[in-house]
Amino acid sequence: MTVDVALRSLSGIVPKCLQLVLFIAVASLMEAEPLRSTELSDFIRVGRDFRAEPRWTPRTGKADVQIRGSEIEIRAHYRTDDEQTPPEAVDQPDVAITGTLGANGSVNAKCTFLNTDAIPVQLTGRYITRTETQIWGDRRKSVTYKEVVFPRPPNADFWGFVGRHVADQ
Repeated sequence: MTVDVALRSLSGIVPKCLQLVLFIAVASLMEAEPLRSTELSDFIRVGRDFRAEPRWTPRTGKADVQIRGSEIEIRAHYRTDDEQTPPEAVDQPDVAITGTLGANGSVNAKCTFLNTDAIPVQLTGRYITRTETQIWGDRRKSVTYKEVVFPRPPNADFWGFVGRHVADQ
């Protein structure tokens, strides 16, 4: 009688364990999307502007910077001064930068200006992280800055991206 009772109690556990194993197996076979950052990075672009006369002008906006292993992908939104739509509310980014991240922090990338007929340009830059301790009121915070900077080569644009992560200490 005790064996029968033991088998009946296991009959509910075994299907649940099989369901869990099956769920884990299917989930591991699926290719998951990378986690998106909760806060967009700030960016600035200083480059040639031909809207009126040729001149160098800064443009600011927000960017989604994704790093997966040695691959880096940046989707940037910027706006002109007369637009009222914030850049993070726009679905289609204005600029896509994709490339590789070296072990020494070097970045080799291709910059594509979306929805234009402009030719993609090659960029070389640096990826840097730094952590600071800051006091916010009566709380100590650890702030980690992640920076991607593409310095201005001759006759091209300067790009700078800065994101931050804040944690309590």
